[in-house]
Amino acid sequence: MLSSFIDENSISEIAIETDLSGKIVQWNKAGEDITYYSDSEVRGKGVEKLFTSESTRRLLRIMEFVRMGSTFPALQFEMRIKNGQIMPVDVSISPLKEGEKITGFTFIIRDVTLRELLQKKLDEMNALYRGLVEQSPSMIYLLDTEGKIIFINETGEKMLGYSREEMIGRELVDFVYPEDRERNYWNVRERRRPSRATRSLELRLVPKERKERRFELDFIYVSLNSFGVYVKGKKKKDGQFIGTEGIARDITELKVLKNFIRNVQGIIPICSVCYKVRVEEEGKEKWFPIERYIGIKGGAKFSHTICPECAKHIKKEGF
Repeated sequence: MLSSFIDENSISEIAIETDLSGKIVQWNKAGEDITYYSDSEVRGKGVEKLFTSESTRRLLRIMEFVRMGSTFPALQFEMRIKNGQIMPVDVSISPLKEGEKITGFTFIIRDVTLRELLQKKLDEMNALYRGLVEQSPSMIYLLDTEGKIIFINETGEKMLGYSREEMIGRELVDFVYPEDRERNYWNVRERRRPSRATRSLELRLVPKERKERRFELDFIYVSLNSFGVYVKGKKKKDGQFIGTEGIARDITELKVLKNFIRNVQGIIPICSVCYKVRVEEEGKEKWFPIERYIGIKGGAKFSHTICPECAKHIKKEGF
């Protein structure tokens, strides 16, 4: 009979008793069902029959420590069943005593194959999630309860021109354009849940000075979504606030285009000879080359080239 604290009828845990040398004295029915070995095939054999060589070496060392009075939590090993398949298992080893004398060891072995598969899937999902976050076209960030950055993705680095090391620990509001900070302070440090949180808020962020400017602007237009993150607590009904999550999408080009369209709507007075545009500024009339006018109004720049028709004309006339 196995020791009284071992369930002989267990179908999920293998229970084994060995002598001090590690030879199997007896085991429960789960041992036969899981390993496909019969009782006669393992009785009197060393535990190395059930484990890989590396796992056997580790088990023998642990058995020596247990015999000297040490205790260990369940540790993972590789069990080799009869058909040659390797199975990940958790093994707990405890001394088997008669009075105060240690006469052998008790092994409790649990199959953790499913746990391993689930962990592998979880790791794959985590890797996929990290990839999606890092490669997202939008800046994704996390703030702590004080509004300081604790995570920002690779897109955020590229968007603002700062390294993560330069941004982690700083308040996100530090990167908001000065004129937008006061009125958007609490939106940036949003504490409300997603259903009531900040959605599609347009504000400006200031990139690092060395970052190449776009459209001659010293800021970046973004559309911001941010919301509070909570974990369920036993005491607090609504959970405990642990920080803010946000997503900022770069809309600079869209804003510039909208501003350009708005500014050029209506009738534009243009010289029919030199194509300069007439502009009224402070009651005075000024004339600007059309490319400069569009650059001022829309932020666009001109790249001069020759169209196919003009190229033909130039070739024909011999210019």
